[in-house]
Amino acid sequence: MKDDVLYRTLDAFDWDTIPITIAVTANPAAGADPVAFTCPTGKKRRILAVYASVTTDANVANRYPYLAITPAAGGVYYVVSHLAVTASITFQGASVVAGAASGGSVGNSQTITIPMGDPTEISAGGSVRLQLLNIQAGDDWSAATLAYKEAPA
Repeated sequence: MKDDVLYRTLDAFDWDTIPITIAVTANPAAGADPVAFTCPTGKKRRILAVYASVTTDANVANRYPYLAITPAAGGVYYVVSHLAVTASITFQGASVVAGAASGGSVGNSQTITIPMGDPTEISAGGSVRLQLLNIQAGDDWSAATLAYKEAPA
């Protein structure tokens, strides 16, 4: 359990009092990854979860879902699943959850959970995006959903 005084000293406000917001991207074209969620000017976001499902085409290839976190200052931080998604599969989602353990199985109606740091925060201009390593031309993501809390920077 966090020491309340130390917690307030490190973070000028209480994240627990901020409501959760849900954002959804547009559905991307086949062969494209979902659009990035970008933090607006003057804000910072605590990422709670990212979710999307994908239908893979018949091309024989292993694909690996991952989360790309791009800080405003540059560079990219990747959180990659160790589970492969194969050809001709519809899997219900790649979920990236703060503090979760890695797990799941791949196949129709299955879910992959990719753990990320808790908390994971991005500042203004930073972005978060769910992607598929080795994406094929016919692979089709659904719209992506992001659960987050937003506060003044």
